[in-house]
Amino acid sequence: MASNKDGTPQTPQETEDSTEQDRVRTFTERGEQHYEDKREHNKDRVEKAWTRFQETFTG
Repeated sequence: MASNKDGTPQTPQETEDSTEQDRVRTFTERGEQHYEDKREHNKDRVEKAWTRFQETFTG
């Protein structure tokens, strides 16, 4: 059984709360990673489009 920092055993509610915090943290990290992945993907798309645009008018 998990225990608090002072050594007392955690109540079922405390255990549930810490599990909920872990779950929320996991969702937050996944959300941030998804955002970063999308940002990279869009950055690549913009760079490719800009290159094509420049080639069209300078080529």
